[in-house]
Amino acid sequence: MNEKIISALVGLAGAIGNNGKTEQTDSVVMNALLNCYSSTDEDTIVTAIIKDKYTISPNCETCPTPCGNTSNYDMTKFLQNHELKTIKEDLIAETVKLVIRLNKSGKTELPEEIYKAISFFGYELSLDSYTDLINSLNQMEV
Repeated sequence: MNEKIISALVGLAGAIGNNGKTEQTDSVVMNALLNCYSSTDEDTIVTAIIKDKYTISPNCETCPTPCGNTSNYDMTKFLQNHELKTIKEDLIAETVKLVIRLNKSGKTELPEEIYKAISFFGYELSLDSYTDLINSLNQMEV
């Protein structure tokens, strides 16, 4: 899993939660998730994510006192709790599987559950919360 891509996606999800998406957001997120297990073009993907985030929430780019809502996720937090790390890795894998299925079916619009999953990457919730979302993603029809 590419930590820089996941980190940037969490920041983008925060911006979306506050302000909605752009026309390009689904495409940017789909591309990022389809490539989050490879390191090829990492910088280009992260740059596209950040560009979309600042299009959605332009004041965040120059904010002198960032609130953290749109900040890239600090991946050291991801690694601190082994139990949560494992379930979050499962959530990322299931999210990627759903995006692969959507992409193969020709769908370009991502369901809200994808953005919910990305948001969950950055939270420390109960294991049941992650398990429920993983099951929901797994059962989604494409």
